[in-house]
Amino acid sequence: MKLSVFIICCNEEDRIEQTILSVNGFADEIIVVDSGSIDRTVEVATAAGADKVLSHPWEGFGQQKRFAEDLCKHDWILNLDADETLTEDLKKEIRGLFAHGDPEIPCWRIPITQLYPFEDKPCWAAHTNSPIRLYHKGYARFRNDAVHDSVVFHPHINEKQTGKLKNYMEHRSLVSLTQTMKKIAFYSELQAQKMFADGKKPSIFRMVCEPFTAFSKNYILRKFFAYGGWGISLSLIYAAGRVLRLARARELHIVDQHDTKKLSNPE
Repeated sequence: MKLSVFIICCNEEDRIEQTILSVNGFADEIIVVDSGSIDRTVEVATAAGADKVLSHPWEGFGQQKRFAEDLCKHDWILNLDADETLTEDLKKEIRGLFAHGDPEIPCWRIPITQLYPFEDKPCWAAHTNSPIRLYHKGYARFRNDAVHDSVVFHPHINEKQTGKLKNYMEHRSLVSLTQTMKKIAFYSELQAQKMFADGKKPSIFRMVCEPFTAFSKNYILRKFFAYGGWGISLSLIYAAGRVLRLARARELHIVDQHDTKKLSNPE
């Protein structure tokens, strides 16, 4: 198929091979954009069959994906994260879309289902979201946003029609609880920086209440209760991440106010 696949990554030597192998021989072009890995990610990606492996300094999720989009030679693009793989059923379904030429619908949502380290297949309660990942670049591209890497339509496109595929891709985002805590801390810092840039200073009341709602959302609504102790641990980590995000945003505002006051009232 005349389809370009792009993957952004950093320090993903343990998972990116499986991702690339899931699309090797399926798409005409596989592009990997690395943002400064200090492990064997680049070497592994090249050996796994990526057509291009380039380095680009980290600017943010949206910016990194837009850079990768511009490298794709085909109009139709499929985006994968370095911890995601296509199932055989999903590949068969996508081939069906292109069996008689380009699909009429320009953008397609793909279910992405969480798979944990101790699982061979997703649990009945596995969390699934369905973002746009397969699209025609003449109609849409990734948002220019450092935190929210979602696909949006071009301003001149009025017909915001999207389809949704039935089969899912597997998402192996969590390797261990330690890795999860580091990942949550990274995202929390990005979110706090954005809140500060947008002039949003979280209240103390919000800091007290939000962890409880975050825990409930994950443990009950996202069905983490189905995973026993693992589910409780993840719910607590995500709740702690909420506290960290809000506390860090408040810290940035407090330091900024202190510095501004100091400049306006020099001794």
